[in-house]
Amino acid sequence: MFKLVPNLTCWWPVKVSEPDPSNPGKFVEHSFEAEFIILDREESQKVDEQRKALLKQASDDPREENLDRVEKLLEANAKCNWPSFLAFRACETQWRVVGTLAGLFWIGLDYTACQVVLQQLDAPAHIFEDLHAMEEAALPILNGGDD
Repeated sequence: MFKLVPNLTCWWPVKVSEPDPSNPGKFVEHSFEAEFIILDREESQKVDEQRKALLKQASDDPREENLDRVEKLLEANAKCNWPSFLAFRACETQWRVVGTLAGLFWIGLDYTACQVVLQQLDAPAHIFEDLHAMEEAALPILNGGDD
């Protein structure tokens, strides 16, 4: 059965494995699905240009009220982050991890390797910034933090 919808979307399964804090050497796996809007290349480029303009507004005027306004606009713009998500998934094997007596400690992404992946994807420059933001969000989770 087909249903007409205003936006083409897809569900993407996501699995995250992290060290089990109560069982050294063991892992806990979390699974969930995320829904993404699929954009064509032209629309994606338009969204990228809008995002760059918003970031410029924030850097040109760092007053709190302007940053709050820009943050709300960025949240609306962030709904179209599919290229960044695909790049993050493509770099999923590029994590630097150290084994210690307490278990694994995730240091971060290997930026040199990620740059090679991004070049292969012919990704726009802002995708690297997005990877860094996703890395910062993932590290506390991977390292068992509550943040």
